[in-house]
Amino acid sequence: MSGFLRLGAATTYFAIEAGRPDENGNRKPWDVFANAYLAAGSYFVALTHAVIPAPDVWGLKRIGKQTSSTEEERRAKLRNATETLQKSAAIEEFMGGPLGIVSGAVFGIVGGSVKAAKWPGKTPGTTAVLFLLPPIISTANVLTSPRHSIEGWESYRGIACSSKYYDKGSEGAALDFSLNPLGSSFTWTF
Repeated sequence: MSGFLRLGAATTYFAIEAGRPDENGNRKPWDVFANAYLAAGSYFVALTHAVIPAPDVWGLKRIGKQTSSTEEERRAKLRNATETLQKSAAIEEFMGGPLGIVSGAVFGIVGGSVKAAKWPGKTPGTTAVLFLLPPIISTANVLTSPRHSIEGWESYRGIACSSKYYDKGSEGAALDFSLNPLGSSFTWTF
């Protein structure tokens, strides 16, 4: 979240600077648009990180505060822990799923296309940044999103459904490398 806020602040600064007239009285509305567009996207993503709850952070404290002296209280505590793990897994799946990559690509294509169509030939490097930066950052955001609750929820469901201990990671790391006419693929799964 702080990274997106910093990016938003930097691009806001650049948008303000591009909007100021130079010594000839000229302004650069194409750079104002590009930087303001990137700032808006950065602030929006930071806002989603701030607004979407993080059950894995607050859940442990709440569950720990519950009493467990009777059997019914222990059942309620287990039920609460199960629901919290499920919520956390759903949020991590949402934040780290394909929606982030697709939305970043669409955001970049729209911004780059608008700038290229409205101001053709003006700062082509900035146009390229508008096309490329949002998908790169959104992909990095998805790839660095936490996944521990998803794996914990899968393991818990495996235990609950089969009544046996299930550890998805007990098999060790799996490496997969393949070549095809369109490119290559390398996967390392834990």
